[in-house]
Amino acid sequence: MFNDITELKDNEARLRESARQLSELNSFKDKMFTLVAHDIRDPIALLVSLTELLGEELASTEDEHAELFRELQGQVQGTYHLVENLLDWYRSQKGKVVFRPLGWNLQQVVRQSLSLAGAKAVMKQIRMTERIDEKLTVSADKEMLDLILRNLLSNAIKFTGIGGVIEIGAVLEGDRIVVSVSDNGAGIDEKTAEVLRLDEPFFKVSATGDDPGNARFGLVLASEFVSIHGGSLWFDSVPGVGTTFSFTLPRSTGGRNSLDDGMEAETHESEFWWTMSRRCI
Repeated sequence: MFNDITELKDNEARLRESARQLSELNSFKDKMFTLVAHDIRDPIALLVSLTELLGEELASTEDEHAELFRELQGQVQGTYHLVENLLDWYRSQKGKVVFRPLGWNLQQVVRQSLSLAGAKAVMKQIRMTERIDEKLTVSADKEMLDLILRNLLSNAIKFTGIGGVIEIGAVLEGDRIVVSVSDNGAGIDEKTAEVLRLDEPFFKVSATGDDPGNARFGLVLASEFVSIHGGSLWFDSVPGVGTTFSFTLPRSTGGRNSLDDGMEAETHESEFWWTMSRRCI
């Protein structure tokens, strides 16, 4: 009996030591993943800025390498968005994104997202507008809502041509608010639409080309965060005409938080225009 007890204690000690080592390895893995991801993201972000500036120069010429450069530019931008989405996905899967719903003025949150996306839009001369009642408030986690809007705006800018239009609107339906992001871009073809509507996780989807995969990865994140709020995300698209992504959020019945962004809500319809100096910071 004493031998059995001793053996059990030895096994228990070995299990505790294994658990401690596993915990340390997981912690090390988490730190390494974040470190590597950020070290990769920063230089890629610089490459994105440089290729965008060079692309503008080549667009005004008839350089024989312009088409090859556009392909390179698309690959760099796709890799950058993939790294960004990987970071967001990793944080959400590891429970590092905490759900803290509060009451927010929807118009202010949307205007902030439009302002952040302005640099990308101005390069393609895209006009971005919002048509949201200044009194609409949503109950949402601010970080998750920012990510949802960032992904939808990023996709809209990516697939909207030069001189296009992107519009964000919102309507109240009962105790829910339906937010829509519309563009007059290339639209979604049937094959890509089928891929985006699949229920399987992104990494189980077999899609040809880079764009459907990257688009789906961002939409998986957005859809997951919308679901956490108890809502749903869907899209309507006509090839050659444009696409509208819509999602629902619960209406806030309590107070609202204001963003200290220096923007006042004067009208229900606002247009945002940006200028950007031709230099890389």
